[in-house]
Amino acid sequence: MTYCRPVKSRLEKSDRFRSVEVLKRYQSLTDLSAVLIVIMVVEREGISIDNLEPGPWRRFGSQTMWLPILRFEDGYGFTYGARMSFVNVLGKRSRVSVPLSWGGERRASVEVERGFEHGPLTRLLATGGVWRREHPSLDIGDRREGCNASRRACGDAVVSRRRHRQPAVGPLR
Repeated sequence: MTYCRPVKSRLEKSDRFRSVEVLKRYQSLTDLSAVLIVIMVVEREGISIDNLEPGPWRRFGSQTMWLPILRFEDGYGFTYGARMSFVNVLGKRSRVSVPLSWGGERRASVEVERGFEHGPLTRLLATGGVWRREHPSLDIGDRREGCNASRRACGDAVVSRRRHRQPAVGPLR
């Protein structure tokens, strides 16, 4: 075990790996001089052959998923934008998503989702943001602000709490 600690500490100091495990194994039970060292590492995001020590922006970019938003609805027109999602930033099985759209439906919100393997909850979802739509026939804006939190209990039961604030409807500015 004396050889394993310095190897593990040097690998951890390099800051290239998310986790490091160094194990010492013997080839036989009788010959203690035949030793095998097993090194298991999990690399950090953003590491490639060309860039072995990525900076924080490269790591951030490698953890980000992008999804374009393009939708058409009769009367409302085109909605376009992008959804950025960050996976496992709040722990294992978590996701933070930020949809930003413009056009027929204007939306800026944050969605936080966390899944659980054990316990009474299987999924926890929280959403908050601002939505605005122009009514097609009345030519007035509908703006909503609010948040939503829901959890899926064991099985298919969903418990949800929704809070919206809808200001007075008026003309678009």
